[in-house]
Amino acid sequence: MQAVEIVRIICKGVIWNDPQNQQLLKKAFFKAATLGISKFVQEIIAAYKGSVYWEDENKHTIFHVAVLHRRAEVFNLIYSSTFKSNWLGSNDNIRNNILHFGGKLVPSSEVAGAALQMQRKLEWFKAVENLVHPFLREAVNNEQTPREVFTEEHKELVKEGEKWMKETATACSVVAAFIITVMFAAAFTVPVLMFLGILTSRYSEEDFLLSLPRKLIIDLITMFFSIASMMVSFGATIYLVLFSTWKWVFIPITLVGCVPVTLFALLQFPLLFDMYSSTYGRGIFGRK
Repeated sequence: MQAVEIVRIICKGVIWNDPQNQQLLKKAFFKAATLGISKFVQEIIAAYKGSVYWEDENKHTIFHVAVLHRRAEVFNLIYSSTFKSNWLGSNDNIRNNILHFGGKLVPSSEVAGAALQMQRKLEWFKAVENLVHPFLREAVNNEQTPREVFTEEHKELVKEGEKWMKETATACSVVAAFIITVMFAAAFTVPVLMFLGILTSRYSEEDFLLSLPRKLIIDLITMFFSIASMMVSFGATIYLVLFSTWKWVFIPITLVGCVPVTLFALLQFPLLFDMYSSTYGRGIFGRK
């Protein structure tokens, strides 16, 4: 809070029409955007609206830098401003527009799992694509359109995401098959069939945004439901068989039988939570 107050005091005392003052603050302005310090950037923009047109030595505006370094809080300042499309229309020294930057592969540790990472990359690309002029979507830099850049740089991540999804679906299918074997009920074949839907998907880039995460969410929910149903059936069977003659054995056997299934459910629940939050949660750009 004290740092933000210092920035406000500086902004109030600056003569913004002086090019020397602008040059002094510009370096800090772009450094803050690179590091994702949105409060600093916001105060500068509030004090001097012309700062959104500043360019660094590579002809990048503040929003180009935010996309290039995946700084969502800085990029979200577009939504709180009186947005003008020409903020995003400039090209850098090698004719990259801001959508080309959205298509670049930027290392990230925000989410775990190749499929979730691919989903996050697609969210960034779509967010920028929805803001730029349609002409920029097909604009070519020295060689490629933004979509071609995205495809080229993310082809390995797509393969890793496909492998991750298939391994997850296979592991869960084994558990679902175990449930079917134990329960002998046709109703419990649903989870297995739904996991087969993941295994046979085409795994295009767009599928990682909604289609594949949605399938995995539904599959995990049905599997948890099947596990819960199996636990109820197991407990009821033990009760009917042992309660009348071996009352003291009933509770220990039931508890021991619940342990491995419960542990599996607890281990898989974080994956379900992360997948649901990433797909249907607020998201890095909010639900605007």
